[in-house]
Amino acid sequence: MNQEPFSKFDRAPSTEQLIAEFADRLTPINQAVNLLVQKFSSRGMTLESAQEIQLLQKLQGCLRGLELRLNEVGSGNYQVIPKFEPFSINTVIQEVLDRLQNELDEKCLLVKTDIPLEDVVVADKQLVDLAMFRLIKNAICNCQDSGEILITVVIDRYFWDVEVADSGPGLENMAQRYWMDEPERQNLKNQFQQCISRVTQIANCHEGTVSIANCPQGGVAVSLSIPRIENQQQSKPQAA
Repeated sequence: MNQEPFSKFDRAPSTEQLIAEFADRLTPINQAVNLLVQKFSSRGMTLESAQEIQLLQKLQGCLRGLELRLNEVGSGNYQVIPKFEPFSINTVIQEVLDRLQNELDEKCLLVKTDIPLEDVVVADKQLVDLAMFRLIKNAICNCQDSGEILITVVIDRYFWDVEVADSGPGLENMAQRYWMDEPERQNLKNQFQQCISRVTQIANCHEGTVSIANCPQGGVAVSLSIPRIENQQQSKPQAA
């Protein structure tokens, strides 16, 4: 029987398929570690059991980080189930800024933040960290030297929002950056699209939204809006 050229390569699994398969295999490992944590926690707390629980919790964190990274390098088709926990959104933002400090310094960028004192939100901390990293990194790419980035957090009864605004040229002028050649402009456009795609996936995990707008005085503002966790629970139908 005649065979089409390279058909055997067509049947080989793609990188994305391999990533998804490996990520799926993490699920029973995560479940086993969670059961072990519960088992040790239910026992009388001794120094030895406390140390065992601490080691298992570190393993949980490593597995969770691996799961999120797999989703980052893959196509995003592997759906991450968010792990809700309370945390300070200001702390997450400051940690991301610390990791990006060298890039901020290279462009001499000024970062301003407007974050309420009561800044505890409930969401997947590691996913929000990834979203903030991408949004701030995107703002750095958009800015010219000596530009500004403004990070605003609003927390109300129903939602909490994070907006990252830059002093770049704005959406309409992105393709007309005279100081860049064509490959650089295309690369910046691709980075922006990838950023919005990934942040939207994270928003969807939390039943949230992402919005993009031009700033009145120039630049782009990207907002991540996530429902307060108690409102998400109330909106779901109750079991009979």
